[in-house]
Amino acid sequence: MLVLLFQTINCYLIDNNGFILVSEDYGQTGNFFGEIEGAVMNKLLSMGSFKRITLYDYQAMCRTNKESSDSAHSLLDPYNAFFAAVKWIMTELVLFLVEFNLCSWWHSDLTARGKFSFTFFLNLDITLKVD
Repeated sequence: MLVLLFQTINCYLIDNNGFILVSEDYGQTGNFFGEIEGAVMNKLLSMGSFKRITLYDYQAMCRTNKESSDSAHSLLDPYNAFFAAVKWIMTELVLFLVEFNLCSWWHSDLTARGKFSFTFFLNLDITLKVD
C-alpha cells in the first residue's frame, strides 16, 4: 500500500541579509526569514549559507538627563560659566597659533637666517687751495 502525503511547499526569495523579498503571503514580505521559518533558517546557519551577526539600533535610544534635586546645584552655575569662558579663550588661542603658524618661533632652526652687514662708504674727495 502506497500512502501519499500532500504537503504544501512555501517558496521564498530572500536577500543576502535573510529578509524576505518575495513570498506568496504578502504579509511576510520584508520580515526576517528566521521569524517566519525558524527551523529552515537554523539549517541554513549550520550549513554556512548565513552567518549570525548581532546588530544594535542606537537610533531609538534617548539620553536621560540627570537632574539634581538639591538646591546647591544651582550655585555651581557661575563656576561652570567661568570655566566655559576659559575653555573658549584657550581654544581661540590655540586656533590663533595654528592659523598664523607661530610655532616656527619655537623652532627657529627650520627658518632662514639673515645676516646683518653694514657697509660704510666715505667720500674723501678733499681739495686743498693754497694761496
